[in-house]
Amino acid sequence: MSRRLLEALFSAVGECVATGEAVRILCAQDASRLGWVKPLAVVRPRSADDVAATVRVLCDFGVPLYTRGGASGLSGGALVTRPGVVLDMAQMKGVLRISRRDRTVTALAGTLIGEIQKAAAALNLLYPPDPASAAFCSLGGNIAENAGGLRALKYGTTAHHLLAATVVTGSADILHLGSQTHKNVAGLNLLSLLCGSEGTLGVVTEATMRLLPAPPAVGCVSAVFETEEAAIEAAFGVLESGLLPRALEFVDGVCAKAAARVSDAAKNWACGKPFLIVEFDGTESAVRDECGQAEALLRPGALRVAAAYGKETERLWSARRVLSTALTSAAPRKVSEDICVPPSKLPQICRLIRSLSAPPHITACAYGHLGDGNLHVNFLLHSTDNAPVERLLDAVLALRGTITGEHGVGAAKLPFLKRQISPETLTLMRRIKSVFDPAGILNPQKAY
Repeated sequence: MSRRLLEALFSAVGECVATGEAVRILCAQDASRLGWVKPLAVVRPRSADDVAATVRVLCDFGVPLYTRGGASGLSGGALVTRPGVVLDMAQMKGVLRISRRDRTVTALAGTLIGEIQKAAAALNLLYPPDPASAAFCSLGGNIAENAGGLRALKYGTTAHHLLAATVVTGSADILHLGSQTHKNVAGLNLLSLLCGSEGTLGVVTEATMRLLPAPPAVGCVSAVFETEEAAIEAAFGVLESGLLPRALEFVDGVCAKAAARVSDAAKNWACGKPFLIVEFDGTESAVRDECGQAEALLRPGALRVAAAYGKETERLWSARRVLSTALTSAAPRKVSEDICVPPSKLPQICRLIRSLSAPPHITACAYGHLGDGNLHVNFLLHSTDNAPVERLLDAVLALRGTITGEHGVGAAKLPFLKRQISPETLTLMRRIKSVFDPAGILNPQKAY
């Protein structure tokens, strides 16, 4: 069958097809570092028509299609899990239109988020979603996962800024969903259904995103604490005062120690202690006023507090930005979870995370978006024991949280999904998928 399949692909989208061993191995994997299967071929489409032609061929053969964006996902959403074809969107990149007056940007799905942010900034506009992987993650991938990031506390997730998209379904239909307007309530909101569906309902080929006027000033305050509980309580104080930061980041003591091993800035500032970063944007006077208020609120319980403005904020952010590298190199195996709990449950979940550590074989640590209860919990493992991960996810669900706040279910969390979502609801999800993807070829064994 593979020979006939390849002949059909070459006939439909010849120049887009790659079958070399190296490219197939590369495109089978993503940042999750989970197990994968080598695909039969890789298709690099140039248009929605190429995507539709590829889908038609695969429907005829009943072969899975795995869409690949920047491959920065941590839940295995882009992994090839059984022999199929990878749709590599890297060639479909570029900003098509951007309007200062309309405050919108239209870009192809393979465009990197960092490039969209730069294009917006050049017109004194802001693309608010700000995932940590902005330099190498794609617009299509962000829509597939409904990506959040550092500024989600104030500006929301990708779904809050998605206005329109061109989507190819599993039936090879090309749909134009949404509109170029900032408001639109005509018909069912299929666009919201697709955002966060992890490539199981359709392939996004281009999208129009909402932009905002760029704030003229940015400032942040960082505070170091003796304990995680003290840091969390101080963060509550900031939010309960009526202040709304655009970011409120938390780093626990274990993560701070890991950062200190690879960064002198982290070592000199946090000294291995838990810390917060609280960032504001707006007018110059408003930012200085809000930073001043935050500094006053944080200082009583903190070991030390510092504020920075404009480009100087990077000095305080540097201790946070090195975490991914620092933790990846800290153990032979790293499992990353992105739980989300009601903010009031954060002290409880942080105590549990500490209890899951069993040095030297298991070290559990957390950092992330404290303002919306979304923590990136990392298990640094010298074994294959997954029991601590199961204990964490069970505890999160007992606290009425979710097993994933922004990374998606993918392949990694699929075994745990039935603990959060009822059989009846999962059945409904699969019935919806069958409407968009009757042959079941789009990213099978993922999400639900």
